[in-house]
Amino acid sequence: MFPKSSNITGWEDDGTCMRGCLPESLEAIFTAVTQFRLTDHESTKSETASFLRSFNKERFGVETKLLFVDVCPNTAETENCSKKNTTYAAVAIVLCKELLGLKKFSSKDITILVPYEAQFRTYLKFLTLDHRNDCSLGLDKLSVKKIDSFQGGESPIVIFDITVTTHAGFLDDKTCLNDIVGNMAAMRASIWSYEYRQRYATLMQILDHI
Repeated sequence: MFPKSSNITGWEDDGTCMRGCLPESLEAIFTAVTQFRLTDHESTKSETASFLRSFNKERFGVETKLLFVDVCPNTAETENCSKKNTTYAAVAIVLCKELLGLKKFSSKDITILVPYEAQFRTYLKFLTLDHRNDCSLGLDKLSVKKIDSFQGGESPIVIFDITVTTHAGFLDDKTCLNDIVGNMAAMRASIWSYEYRQRYATLMQILDHI
């Protein structure tokens, strides 16, 4: 169901300020990009959707608007009774930087979705620090939202950070997950860990029936 479609190379630490949070290079942390069967949500006649499909094919070897980025190992931490994963955040921000570097999109075209308050704060911290080092991409203006505040929203590019725990109730909420997937206007990338794939059963059902 999740065939390994590409081994990522060239995604070593590229100057992002999260260097201190990563025990090893991003090349080692990124293990694969996997593709799931997904009927197009937006017509391929859409210029943005077509561009992103072409980008994904050239960059990752799969012509698709949906990417699962497998980050292994999964290293969630607890902070003030909430969960965070600094590696997931670092990986997602590198992806944002690469997309913004194409000069095709602005920061307002990208939304990062997170499930937990601690992860939300982690993104805000990292983006602020990274923006201080390089303000050319407008990283400080990227939209970071928690799952419960995304209802009814839409964005051309949605990066869905799935910081997983055994009690991640939102993963079983079909209404919430359907809203996330349905509001992906042109592309969605999910940052997750394949070892926890059984926790994504509801998400897989939704994707399989779009």
